[in-house]
Amino acid sequence: MERSRYEEVRGCIHNGDLLFCSGNYVISQLIRRISDYSFSHAAFVMWIHERLMVLESVEDVGVRMVPLSSYIADYDNSGKPYNGDVYIGRHRVMNRQLEQEDSTKDAKDRLMHRALDLMGKRYDTEDLSKIALRLTTGLGKRDEDDAYICSEYVAECFAQNNIAFGSSGGFVLPKHIGEDPDVELLYKLI
Repeated sequence: MERSRYEEVRGCIHNGDLLFCSGNYVISQLIRRISDYSFSHAAFVMWIHERLMVLESVEDVGVRMVPLSSYIADYDNSGKPYNGDVYIGRHRVMNRQLEQEDSTKDAKDRLMHRALDLMGKRYDTEDLSKIALRLTTGLGKRDEDDAYICSEYVAECFAQNNIAFGSSGGFVLPKHIGEDPDVELLYKLI
């Protein structure tokens, strides 16, 4: 996939598009190794007051919203870009729901209401060890709780528009979102 300058493709990114990361951080490498998949992080983006915002759940903070431009130029206020690759993908069904004139407002409202209701919820660090156990031994399952790993957050928000992703023992991983047949990768951002 060709690398695309963020500034050149920014206007082509739609509400509900997916953000995938393949990080060089220790936790990212662990997630990729355990899940046997190239992406370690999943999130989605929404246009809010002419700003392209990432809605995600991250280890140190939990569920948050940050400008996509910060991934490219100033990740976590470090003055440096995200340490790894950043991709934009599109879920065909979600995109169709958000782009149809007659249902756009309702679909967007459902997605955003759930996304905003979960703001500030904690990151589910306990799930990481359960996921490792599940993927390496086949044992363990997700317990319902009020905390979210990145891909669980995306799945919970997309479920508001009747979109479901595969899972393993109840755990939705970035792999399940990225491998969904309705997801197409569009851009590798630089």
